[in-house]
Amino acid sequence: MRITVSHNKTPAEIKANIDRSFDDIFKGLPMGPVQISEEHRTWVGDTMNFSFHAKAAFIAVPVKGWIAVEPAQVTIEVELPSFLKNFLPEEKVKTAVESRIRGLLT
Repeated sequence: MRITVSHNKTPAEIKANIDRSFDDIFKGLPMGPVQISEEHRTWVGDTMNFSFHAKAAFIAVPVKGWIAVEPAQVTIEVELPSFLKNFLPEEKVKTAVESRIRGLLT
């Protein structure tokens, strides 16, 4: 799932906002409150590679992806396990993540 959101801040500001609020981007997914564990983040230039386990109710799933900060936009690629689509429509996840990213960029 890929999400692209435009912004008007410097890449340094965006990276700082993402670092500070990374967990909040994914905690409010439409499957209820999410606990994040085994989180790993690494910046390589203006791209953050990430992975973590997201636990909601009785399900714990691995999530990985990257966030690329460009001068006028942020692109997020999130890889969710395919079986999760049976429980949670990808469009709902995409809408929730996009909304949280827009909140970080304002």
